[in-house]
Amino acid sequence: MNNRFFQLALAVLFFHQLGKFLLSLSSSSVDVQAYQVRSPPDQIETYHVSNDEDFSISQFNGIANGKERRQRLGNLRSACSTSKSSKILKHLNVKERSVLLKHIIVSDKYKFLYCYTPKVACSNWKRVVMVLDGVSDGFVKDHPHGLKYLYQYSSKEIDYRLKNYFKFTFVRNPLERLLSAYRNKFGEIEDIMRTYGVKIKKRYGKSGASQEEYTGKIPGDDVSFEEFIRFLLDNSVVENMNEHWAPMHILCQPCVVDYDFIGSYDNLYEDSEKVLQQIKAPKDLHFPTRQSYYSPSSLSTTAYYYSVVNNTYLESLFAKYYQDFTLFSYPFPKIK
Repeated sequence: MNNRFFQLALAVLFFHQLGKFLLSLSSSSVDVQAYQVRSPPDQIETYHVSNDEDFSISQFNGIANGKERRQRLGNLRSACSTSKSSKILKHLNVKERSVLLKHIIVSDKYKFLYCYTPKVACSNWKRVVMVLDGVSDGFVKDHPHGLKYLYQYSSKEIDYRLKNYFKFTFVRNPLERLLSAYRNKFGEIEDIMRTYGVKIKKRYGKSGASQEEYTGKIPGDDVSFEEFIRFLLDNSVVENMNEHWAPMHILCQPCVVDYDFIGSYDNLYEDSEKVLQQIKAPKDLHFPTRQSYYSPSSLSTTAYYYSVVNNTYLESLFAKYYQDFTLFSYPFPKIK
């Protein structure tokens, strides 16, 4: 990666309010640029999203204030009103409904519904719900448990909660979220490496590679980012994808559930405090800070990973996650 690229990448960080972001990369790289939503490929349904000139969202930096947060929600509702997708829960197919209801956490005590999306701070939000509902006296380090999910309720109870409870979710830039899933699951989680990793390497790894050439510690820990992307593209039924890389709109169906609040991962703590205030949580309860060892991907790191992926795969990937970009007001990436 040349010096000119890094200079441009740093410029994006400091001047994201200008509304346009350009990463000049090699012939096999991606130029991620903020601009008005362009027409997607013919096979992708178009969502018409309002893009006011004074409403600029960075590719990697989140909503900065309440006005822009409300604008994101307004854009979503406008997009859903013009889409041909199902807007009623009973019109979802069996798989879509199951995925949605299994991702909505219920708090009857505080009367809210939280749709969680993996790799968008969902583990800490689950821990918050555990404390609020008395499942735990404090934030636990182990995996959250003891929560209620909407699928556990009757149809009548589900309808009542969808109409009367405060509903919220959090979103993240799709490119950043996918990279986070890849680095975490194929770099730290042994079960994922041994299941998905081994299969991915066998199918997409270099042809002719012998078993003796493997030098890793765990089978499946040597999956490249491009091999991971190719695996995602071959998952034709998005509802069947692993939740850690399934599109956000598939998990939370924002055109079916009328969310009252959509927070941004990039503005996680401020948005989380807003939610806690809204649900009237105890004043001494605050969203937990990240672990000291946690370091989210920087702009330059994210740009680097995508820069080494073949353009053909990138174009298909952007199309596959098109609705996540448009529905949640993230600028649609452009190959250059």
